[in-house]
Amino acid sequence: MLGSRPGRISLTTYLAFVLLPLLCVCLLRGGGGGGTIRGAGAEEVPLRFSYITTKTGGFVAAGAIPAVDLALAQINNRSDILPNYTLGYTDILDSQCDGEAAMDAFMQHFREDPSQEPEQPTYLTLRCCGCSTATIPVADFSHYWNIPMMAGIAGANELNDRRRFKNFFRTDATSEFVGPAVAQMARQFGWTQMAVVTQSESLFLLITESLNSIFTAEQRVLDTSATIERDVVSFPYQLLNWERDYRIVMLNTGTGFAYTVLCEAYYRGWRPPEYVWITYSWFNEGWWQGDYGNSSCTPELMRMMVNGSLAITPEGNLVSDERDVKTISGLTPAEYEEQYDRLLGLEKYQALNLTKFIIAGSEFDATWAMALGLHNASERVRMNHSSGCDHLPGALVPLEQFDYLNDRMGCVLHSSFQNVEFRGITGMVRFNSNGSRDANIIRLQQYRASGDSALALSQTVATVVIGLGTNDSQVIFNDNFTTESLWKDGPPYDGAALSALHPNHKALVVIYSMAAACGLVYTVVCLVFNVAFGRKKVVKLSSPNLNYLVILGSSLLYVSVFLYVFSSVREGQVLLQTLLCNIRQWLFSLGYTLCFAVILAKTWRVYYIFFNPTSKKKIPKDWFLLVIVSAIIAMDLSIILIGTALPSSRLKATPIPDTEHPFSVDDDGITYENFVFVCLNRGATVWLAISYAYKGLLQLVAVFMAFHTRRVKIRALNDSKEIAVIIYINSITLTLLIVVEFALYSYHEVYAALFGLALLTEATVFLSLIFIPKMVQLARDPKGETVLQSSARNVDHSLNPTAVFNTTTSPDFLTRDQDRDEVGELKKRLKEMERKLAKAGQQAQAVNTEAHEL
Repeated sequence: MLGSRPGRISLTTYLAFVLLPLLCVCLLRGGGGGGTIRGAGAEEVPLRFSYITTKTGGFVAAGAIPAVDLALAQINNRSDILPNYTLGYTDILDSQCDGEAAMDAFMQHFREDPSQEPEQPTYLTLRCCGCSTATIPVADFSHYWNIPMMAGIAGANELNDRRRFKNFFRTDATSEFVGPAVAQMARQFGWTQMAVVTQSESLFLLITESLNSIFTAEQRVLDTSATIERDVVSFPYQLLNWERDYRIVMLNTGTGFAYTVLCEAYYRGWRPPEYVWITYSWFNEGWWQGDYGNSSCTPELMRMMVNGSLAITPEGNLVSDERDVKTISGLTPAEYEEQYDRLLGLEKYQALNLTKFIIAGSEFDATWAMALGLHNASERVRMNHSSGCDHLPGALVPLEQFDYLNDRMGCVLHSSFQNVEFRGITGMVRFNSNGSRDANIIRLQQYRASGDSALALSQTVATVVIGLGTNDSQVIFNDNFTTESLWKDGPPYDGAALSALHPNHKALVVIYSMAAACGLVYTVVCLVFNVAFGRKKVVKLSSPNLNYLVILGSSLLYVSVFLYVFSSVREGQVLLQTLLCNIRQWLFSLGYTLCFAVILAKTWRVYYIFFNPTSKKKIPKDWFLLVIVSAIIAMDLSIILIGTALPSSRLKATPIPDTEHPFSVDDDGITYENFVFVCLNRGATVWLAISYAYKGLLQLVAVFMAFHTRRVKIRALNDSKEIAVIIYINSITLTLLIVVEFALYSYHEVYAALFGLALLTEATVFLSLIFIPKMVQLARDPKGETVLQSSARNVDHSLNPTAVFNTTTSPDFLTRDQDRDEVGELKKRLKEMERKLAKAGQQAQAVNTEAHEL
């Protein structure tokens, strides 16, 4: 049993609601429009539907009441629709946009079995409930009364579940494709991140859920942290403390919360045009001027915040853009809006404090769909056609004899509603298997104000068509509209940090490049000196052929400085950067090895001559030193070739976050997340370690020999002091290079500065300590007359004189055209020294003998 019914309505109330639609006809211009007008004397039977909408609460849809009355007036004036019937409602109950309140209202009309009280109307249809939150629980329950439920305002995707909502139909479009439409807009406008403020209701939660799943699949960023509970006492402003700078924000809420968020955004400086807000087109007209308990924002401030924002809604929620196309009601969309606006101005609606409801057209079409569904059922009863419902209990009876226990008539009503199809004010109306309209087309509009004119929604700028796949979806701009129609300078920046290669500081590049260029000029000077004065004694005795290798190696080091400080390769040119990584490593390694191999060979020659010297030792010639240098370079080349040839150890340019300058902001407020290329990977680390280990081993050998020949001071022979200084300075710079290469590679500017400094130091030290002493000595003694004299004076007396003689008179140190008299003079002086030494030895022996006798 269905329980007991409330008390009867009064005759006055009954007559008022029965005659109300007929009275509205007299108020409308043009009467019924597109059908046959009923005869004045026809006897008509009243048919009633239950009308529940939102008069109060978070979302008020009562502004659609005039549209419903307008549709009823037209329907009841047509003789071809429900002839001999008058369709109307009794009273309008308030769902308060709340599930519990909606169920209470529903039970007020459907509490009792009307068969026990035949004077009470039987509601053939339920019009409910003004918003999705209120509609869902009623739609889940109402099918037990065997009546269709028709909604004009309930877009929640949850209502597509036919197994739950068996008798539910709606003319407003489902929100199923709102999320995919926003995602397609993001693709179209190049947005990679967004934030969404979500009201905790089924309609909005499912939209956010679908949008989030698409963004996640496409590796876009969607911040969904701002979810607002419907019954919060005060707005939780801390929800807007996003970690990122989101410039595109979707207000997936009702008007009240949208207003509050925009007001807060104004005081946080999140203002258009830098920020884009996405709301819904179905918000009431002038919603930004409402009173939502926040007096800190004036209408002027809110007008500024709303101006330029986007508004979306599924096709079918708003009045069709085909303004002059006749619909089943006989009205065009333009004529409908004119009639609706006129009704809103009537005193009886003004008394209800109704305001224009932007999607009242959906309620208008819902009333027509309900009437056509009832008309189809009436025709089936008249023709005794119950196909598909014969297996159910109950009789096929006229509509006025229907009761809630008649399952067969309930089935007929359901199938009759399912087959409704017509052109309405909001476009073509037809129901799919879920009782909803297909809504894969989403309208895109924009709030615009010109000067001091009123703020209003524009015409539909574009439609977002959602296909089965991502590639099938598209944004189609209407005639004369483009992206520039929305934003003069193109789509706004979404706040996402753009990836950008951060180059080394210009000052660093300029200073080091100039230093390297000066170094190359310096090598040219040294080269000219070596060529011009290579036959001079001072230069000849320092092996000028080997000095050419030092000049070449220093040049390579200077050139590599350019590549180490230059990092302005464009993003995406990884191959080019990889090539530069390998080239600069080759230049550095070869340049260093060329220079140091010469120094090491010269040091070995001194070590060979003076460590355990004998009179039979011969001084190695320059060609032998070249062989040593070649062997050292060949070994280094082998390491480089093997490391470069193997893909696993080859240097590869790898982009990593810039640890020195993680983010930067340009003059337009665009944030960049900086990255740098590093020339180091796991395989290359081993290769570089071997290369540096080889150089370190050479360094240890050189230090060892330099230490053991530290007392040799024959300047013309081996530049011992300068070579020792080179070796010790090189030890420091090599250590610096190793530390920088392996520990500071991610700090690109520090890396470039220290590595470039080490290379400049290396090259300059090699050249300066090899050539400057020769230049100074040549300036003091152009003919080289004192070279051998100074050499002889500086020989440590602890060394074997014969060895010294062999050294200083070796063909490697004497030019072929050397004056033979000089050689003879040197021999005489040497014999004199030997005689004096022998005499001194005899005297010392005599002294020892005397001492022994005493």
